[in-house]
Amino acid sequence: MVTGSIPLVVFDPFIKLSAGTNENDNAGIDEVVSILAQLGIELDIAVDYLLHTQGGGRAAERRQRPGRQRSKRCGQACRFVSTQLPGASFSGCKFDYATFERTFIDARVLDTECPGHENLKWRFARTLRINFQQLGDAAAVNKAMKVELGAAEIHLKKAWQSNESYYRSHHAGFVSRATAFVEWVKFKALDFVWGNGENLFRLFRSVLIILALMTVVDAMANGDTTLVQSYFAGFGRSFEVFFGS
Repeated sequence: MVTGSIPLVVFDPFIKLSAGTNENDNAGIDEVVSILAQLGIELDIAVDYLLHTQGGGRAAERRQRPGRQRSKRCGQACRFVSTQLPGASFSGCKFDYATFERTFIDARVLDTECPGHENLKWRFARTLRINFQQLGDAAAVNKAMKVELGAAEIHLKKAWQSNESYYRSHHAGFVSRATAFVEWVKFKALDFVWGNGENLFRLFRSVLIILALMTVVDAMANGDTTLVQSYFAGFGRSFEVFFGS
């Protein structure tokens, strides 16, 4: 593996890797899966593992499918690297911790297979956006960006407002929630100004608002606020100052 001559490592059965850990303990299994994911990243290899369902015979020995109630983490921690999935369709899959790199996959996966939790949906959309950027697929990048921004807004708001156990355990105390609130305000401010880089109309609107404010200030400082000509002159000077002309 170190020399790069082994492209795929398969662990069978998976339960041997998590000795002493209950396979239904999400936290414990997540730690094991994270180690496997880090192993794949550091050595640039594909890592696979098999789960054996209950029951005898070889028919009962099969790879765990996403969604089965064995270990919820296992079907979700896949890493797709240089994979060809252009015609693949997905239904009921769990991609909570999946990552994609240089993988050809239809952007419609964002319509049906996004994780339910906003923080995971944010991460899922982000890894797909970066993946589509690597492929030069501009339309898919824009679609992933919209999903990412939508999930980010909800996630940041819940970080300081929601009483859900996940957010309260990760943002416990006043300081942590105040910090999360500041991050949400920054996000909303950028969203208002230019839609976080995805809304040309909002950028145009923001420029007009700034020019209008500069015009009013100029009219108050250098003209007569009762005369329309003062505002026309102020707008001209504001335009020159703003655009440096």
